[in-house]
Amino acid sequence: MILRVRHAWRSPRTDREAEAAFWVTVRRTLQLHSTREVEPKPTNQHYVPQFLLRNFGSGRGKQIFVLDKASGEIYQKPIKKVASGRGFYDYEVDGAQQSLDPLLTKTENVSSRIISRIVGAQSLRVLSDTGRKMVAVFAAVQKLRTNARRKELKGVIDGVYAAVKKHGPRSEQSGRV
Repeated sequence: MILRVRHAWRSPRTDREAEAAFWVTVRRTLQLHSTREVEPKPTNQHYVPQFLLRNFGSGRGKQIFVLDKASGEIYQKPIKKVASGRGFYDYEVDGAQQSLDPLLTKTENVSSRIISRIVGAQSLRVLSDTGRKMVAVFAAVQKLRTNARRKELKGVIDGVYAAVKKHGPRSEQSGRV
């Protein structure tokens, strides 16, 4: 599998090199992300990476079968339109548009090489300790990027906001801030 990154660098040859590249990418992106604005043009952003979905594809891996849980209907749909949402990772901070999509795309590019090895061998035994750590990090990130998790976090944030709005913030001395 070819790693797609915007800057030129060679594909890591070992798990240790891949892990180092992964963490360098995460650190750089987080540093850039905290100060960088993005253009407000929402794109179709996947919460399940397309490279994972392609493993279940038919017709040259371009479509997968989808189950509509509400209706029970099963149908085929293009991978590019499944498990995604327009601007899913875009948000606004102090009037500036931000996006987590560049960070997630870069981490997927590095992780996809390790996942590809697992799929090819149909076993976790091909992984070194470093590779296992990277898969664990990837799995943890995947758990956090679901639509259900997003709704859960929004509920918590909305609840805290409503409580603060209703009762106001309190200080230790006066009971009010």
